[in-house]
Amino acid sequence: AQDLLEDLGAQREVELAVEHRRRVDVVLDEVAIARVGLADQVEDLIALDLGGKHGSSTASGIIDSVGYAGGSVAGIGIAALLDIGENGQQMVFRALFGAALVSALAAAVYLWRMGGVRRESA
Repeated sequence: AQDLLEDLGAQREVELAVEHRRRVDVVLDEVAIARVGLADQVEDLIALDLGGKHGSSTASGIIDSVGYAGGSVAGIGIAALLDIGENGQQMVFRALFGAALVSALAAAVYLWRMGGVRRESA
């Protein structure tokens, strides 16, 4: 009887762990969908702004292809930084921070040169 209770307890622990894992997976999936959806909308807006009525699909294709190429090349660069030594993670963080900073500065310069954010009244 004691063995049966221990087996049932162990089985219950496994069931709880599986349920917890499912909840974590659902939350991660929701975050990924929200993030990718927002990024995709921003890409589409940029393509419409840059390409206009006639060139927006071309601009969207170019933006997407540059993003995919950058993502595949970035993996190689991050792996090389991680292999440098015990400070590899710190170097990766600094490199990503630098890339984000350069991107933010480029966006700020773009907005400044375009005359700021344009808002149309409804």
